[in-house]
Amino acid sequence: MKGNRQITIGYDATAAMLGGGGIPRYTRELLRALVELEEPDLHFEVFANSLRRSPNEQLSFLDGRSNANLTHRRFPGPLLMKSWRTFRAPGIERLTGAPCDIVHFPANYFCPGRNATLATVHDLAFLEEDDEAAMGGRYFEKSFPALLPLATRVLTTSRHVATEVAKVYQVPAEKFHVTSAGVDLKTFTSAPQTHEPDLSSLVAGSPFVLCITDKSPRKRAQLIPQIAAILPDIRFLVVGFGGDPITDDDPANLTSLPRVSDLELAALYRRASLTLLTTRAEGFGFPLIESLACGTPVVCGKHSSFVEIGGEFADFASTETPEGFAQQINATLASERGDSWTQGVAIYVKQFDWKVIGRSMAEFYKEHVCGADADRNN
Repeated sequence: MKGNRQITIGYDATAAMLGGGGIPRYTRELLRALVELEEPDLHFEVFANSLRRSPNEQLSFLDGRSNANLTHRRFPGPLLMKSWRTFRAPGIERLTGAPCDIVHFPANYFCPGRNATLATVHDLAFLEEDDEAAMGGRYFEKSFPALLPLATRVLTTSRHVATEVAKVYQVPAEKFHVTSAGVDLKTFTSAPQTHEPDLSSLVAGSPFVLCITDKSPRKRAQLIPQIAAILPDIRFLVVGFGGDPITDDDPANLTSLPRVSDLELAALYRRASLTLLTTRAEGFGFPLIESLACGTPVVCGKHSSFVEIGGEFADFASTETPEGFAQQINATLASERGDSWTQGVAIYVKQFDWKVIGRSMAEFYKEHVCGADADRNN
């Protein structure tokens, strides 16, 4: 970056307090990667809002850092969101109490301010799903048409989402900046850990297919029991239903696991013969990269961000039907994964290391502010 002045970045870390899930993880791990870079010309004014949740657990990595201040507010979330959408206030600077050069809202929610506003949009799934939550899809559906054109830049984690947002909201191409999400490659690795989690209560017996899903309609979890019924000699373990059955008539070779930690999930990836993803759309696809990072093949649909993020290493079903997925599972299980595949995928996933993503985002912050400074001086 040209010049020596310090850049102050406002960062809304509210979503990080929610714990699990793709967007909370992105919000938390991107911030962690940014502050751990310890760039001398970057300072972070971090804001987290929740009436009931405390940032102490999920954002403890900010404790004692000289390059970041954390302000915890306790406004009712729906009221704050409505104020942002209706009055475009209060800005994050009012909430942190400090002036900022740019403000990054990494979790879909954002408020355009007098300074540069960077808004990360993860996907447009809310347009296809019946989400009546006040702070969920209904809010985005109402706010995006008015607010997105006011964002200085729109950030996405895949070109697929950028294309979707441009098409739906007529956002000019020059407003987009695509920077991938990341994965913790220390946790999600093909190398067995020194203290490998004990999976005896979760896994026993024959090899298995690991299914990562949840109860949202776009994940199409209902396909998994149908696929398992077609392949009765293969065990299917499901993560994402908290131990609940997917249907009232799940086949005997399908087991829904209770909630697992990241360490347990990584160990499950390493033990699995392959990972199955039945989702019909993803803005990024954390499980795809997590599984590949653990050296385990992935079977998924050929759509949305999966083609872009999975590259040559994902195995795509020819049709996204139970029969199509079952056929690809058999083909993947029968294929030989030699050293070239293992070495290739190990090299490929390095680009998704959060350290790499954090460095890329830091450079984007600097270039953006530097460009704005130059425009003001001309």
